[in-house]
Amino acid sequence: MNARSLDPCLRDLLRLFELPDRKAVHFIGGGGKTTAMLAMAKALESAGRSAVISTSTRIEVPRGIPLLVGRLERLEPELVTHPGPVLAVAASYLEQNTKVRGFLPEELDRLQSLRPGATLLVEADGSAGRPVKAHAEYEPVLAPCADLVVAVVGIESLGKPIGDHTVHRSDLFCRRYGKTPGQVLGVQDLAALFVHPEGYLAKVPERCEVIVLVTGVFDAVRRDRVFALAEVMNRNRPLRPIHRLVMAELLGPLPFAAGVGRAANRVP
Repeated sequence: MNARSLDPCLRDLLRLFELPDRKAVHFIGGGGKTTAMLAMAKALESAGRSAVISTSTRIEVPRGIPLLVGRLERLEPELVTHPGPVLAVAASYLEQNTKVRGFLPEELDRLQSLRPGATLLVEADGSAGRPVKAHAEYEPVLAPCADLVVAVVGIESLGKPIGDHTVHRSDLFCRRYGKTPGQVLGVQDLAALFVHPEGYLAKVPERCEVIVLVTGVFDAVRRDRVFALAEVMNRNRPLRPIHRLVMAELLGPLPFAAGVGRAANRVP
């Protein structure tokens, strides 16, 4: 299918994240990672490309996508013959929740090679649905094959007090960034996620490009807040070069329908 004939938001996904050229995209940070992965898988499929979704931690099984479970040796025939996007994981439902367990980093490398020409989409840490998170020392878990890291942060966190409803591991966040529980999150605090030596980008290898995905951008007020965030990040110089900053709603069947085409801002 010609890219020009695609739905505009799917075309924007392919263009802004340069998906046809990516080998393995890893998603880190706040809530919206799984939704973004599914949208990108749809975009790739619509463009005649292949996608495999997995995780280096745990993931809640989304509806409407085939689930392949087992050791890589067992999954290989299904990965080769299955026509569309799939979710491939190592172990089925864990006790007391609906999440499944993914693969070790080196296993993800092999998983990527089992479907030649496919883009591997990996959820590389969890955030319990919170728009902001503080990474533990063992997070995120990136595979050697990763060539793009999408760092997710929710703009709806701005103006809200720091606590467990807004920040995953809020106590760690406060210790790391010099805040106190209940303080209001500001633009400087979100920018610090990308500047601090223990922030989102601390474990991102130099070989990986970084795209910041800002979610929850429903209106002009929130778009202005994203532009303010980009300006602060420019002034403070992120820990790693950021290839692009993209904003999105993450709502509805096509989560990037609003704003994504108008929201690519380079942050040197």
